[in-house]
Amino acid sequence: MNRSSDDRQTRKVKNEHGTRVARAITCARCGAKDTVHFAPRRADRTLCRKCAAEVLGVSDEDAGIRPERVLVCIECSKEERTTFTGEEDAFKCRDCARGIWSQQKDRGKSAERVDSTGRVLRVRRDGGTAT
Repeated sequence: MNRSSDDRQTRKVKNEHGTRVARAITCARCGAKDTVHFAPRRADRTLCRKCAAEVLGVSDEDAGIRPERVLVCIECSKEERTTFTGEEDAFKCRDCARGIWSQQKDRGKSAERVDSTGRVLRVRRDGGTAT
């Protein structure tokens, strides 16, 4: 298939000096304006870096964008949306990583409010009312 020279010119990713050129795009998913360092084949399917990370799992280290996923904490079993890239069986939620004790699983049944000295201020009963 022969392409015209005009078609090649619009798809060119390097300038006359041989350096890369960033292209301004509009995201087909969210409508945000962004720049990409490649020539998109179809403008109607072009994604910004944030949407590409969410939809395709593509990470962009230059922009500091990493794909998010939902993982379960190994200590408290709380689900958390995170950009953690290690093994799933080594994930700790923000609270557990900081050493904060939480009862997220049964919060409605037996949650307690404790002051800084450890004295119980409020205990939930079976009826859900606090004292």
